[in-house]
Amino acid sequence: MRPSARWKCLLPVKRCAGLGELAAVGLRRLGPLTEFAFVFLGFAVDLVGKSQSAARYAGIKVKRQVMLTMAIAGAIAGLGGTFEVIGLKYRLYHLFSPGYGYDGIVAAFLAGLNPILVPISALFLSALKAGAQKRRPADGMTVHFVPGGPFLMGSPEDAPDALVHEWPQHRVDLAPFWLDQTEVTNAQYRLCVEAEACQSPVAGTFFDDEAYADHPVVYVTWDQASTYCAWLADETGWPVALPSEAQWEKAAAWDPQSWAP
Repeated sequence: MRPSARWKCLLPVKRCAGLGELAAVGLRRLGPLTEFAFVFLGFAVDLVGKSQSAARYAGIKVKRQVMLTMAIAGAIAGLGGTFEVIGLKYRLYHLFSPGYGYDGIVAAFLAGLNPILVPISALFLSALKAGAQKRRPADGMTVHFVPGGPFLMGSPEDAPDALVHEWPQHRVDLAPFWLDQTEVTNAQYRLCVEAEACQSPVAGTFFDDEAYADHPVVYVTWDQASTYCAWLADETGWPVALPSEAQWEKAAAWDPQSWAP
């Protein structure tokens, strides 16, 4: 070891230990203890899940173990949600993580609660889920597939919060369609403006501020929104248009977990 890699002597010994040596010694000392802690935690969680009576007989505090497991699971879920928002979405919005918790339960049961097989089952589920969405190359928008078929549009007359224009409730048949995951952002609409295909919003209060680049574009007329859709259609070759009222209601009422309206 080179002298430059050594620390200054902290103890009256002839030879100073380097940073690597200290780390190796520390890990060697703490390694068995840390490994035992993880093994015991996993054993306790598994045993409590299979038989609380056997867990009590083994000296495990069941209630304490359940609370500890829930706290650890909640912390991991919160960390995953943080990465989702900060690293991918950049902002909070309604239903930003639909079904992630349920997907985790399904992945765990598909793997037989085996931690080694969980990544495989998770990749399998992600492949199935990715088949129901795609990314539009022109503006980077994620679009979701909404299956066609009949659904009840409107509200029944005896619904307490129903409005008059929602009556009568009637059956509507729709063809399958794709719908944007979120609102069009200022940055995405700017692509159309820079391509000289769209006009800037009526008011540029937020559009001209880079701090609002990932916020939904506002002060855009219906004609401007239609022009944006026409630009997307020209750029991608996809049939792009503003959604109809029936498509909006079908997408809002559709359950992507059960594939049923």
